[in-house]
Amino acid sequence: MARRKTIKLNPIEHETLARLYVVRRIATDRYMHRPDDLRDLTAAFNGLTGREDTPEDILHYMQTKRRQNKRGQPQKFPTLNGNHLRLPIVVGRLVASDHIPVLAKLHLEFGVGPEAFVQDREMGRALERRFFEETGVHKRGYVLATAIIEIRKEGKLPKIGRRRDSGFTDFDAAEGIG
Repeated sequence: MARRKTIKLNPIEHETLARLYVVRRIATDRYMHRPDDLRDLTAAFNGLTGREDTPEDILHYMQTKRRQNKRGQPQKFPTLNGNHLRLPIVVGRLVASDHIPVLAKLHLEFGVGPEAFVQDREMGRALERRFFEETGVHKRGYVLATAIIEIRKEGKLPKIGRRRDSGFTDFDAAEGIG
C-alpha cells in the first residue's frame, strides 16, 4: 500500500484553512464522522483560495499537521483548546444499521484498520466498490471508514491480526499499534 502524500499549501493557504478550522470549532477527528461538515469546510477553503482539493485531502492535511504539532515541526495546525463543539457520533447517520454486518464482513475481508481507507485512496475506492457490490448503496470510503471506527469503538467488530507486510510507520496507516 502506497503511503498517501499530504497536499502542499503555501503559508497564506495554510492560515486560511487554520482560521476556517478554528471558526467552525469542529475538532479534526470529528470531521471523519461528519462528512457534510467536511465538504462545507473544503468548499469554503477552495472558494477562498481557488484550489480544488478534495475533502479527503483537506482532512489528511489537518491530521498530518496536528501530528506535527506533537513533533515540534514547522507550520503547526491550531488546536481548539477545549473550545470545540461537543458532537455526538451516530453510526446510523453514516450507514443504515442493516449495513453494519456488511461493514464487519468487509473489515475482515480487507484485514486492515479503517484509517487505512482514509489515507490510501485506492483502498478507499476498493472499500467503496465492495460496499456497493454488497449493498447497492454508494458511500465514500472515508464515510465507510468512519462507520467502521465507530462500530469498532462500540465493540461490535472482530479484531484483525496486525499485518506484518503493511509497512505502516505512522498515523497515516497505523491501526492497533501502541
